[in-house]
Amino acid sequence: MFGLFKKKSKKEKLLYQYNALKEKAYKISKVNRKESDRIESIIYNLKKCGAKISELNDGFIINKSKMLYNTSIKDFNDHRIAMM
Repeated sequence: MFGLFKKKSKKEKLLYQYNALKEKAYKISKVNRKESDRIESIIYNLKKCGAKISELNDGFIINKSKMLYNTSIKDFNDHRIAMM
């Protein structure tokens, strides 16, 4: 009825799966890129305040610092960084 239950060929099924995976991979890479930029922004601003930070691939470690200095931060056009 109206082609709703038309059996898909193997090629059509593979093409559908390929497009779905391609879209998923794009969304994941976009999220990781944004998160990476935020981590770099936080590290930049905390170092500017005098914090001792060890950067990791997926985050950072804040080491014990004697004193943090009051300074203006760079928000990188991200409201999450501006609220820091």
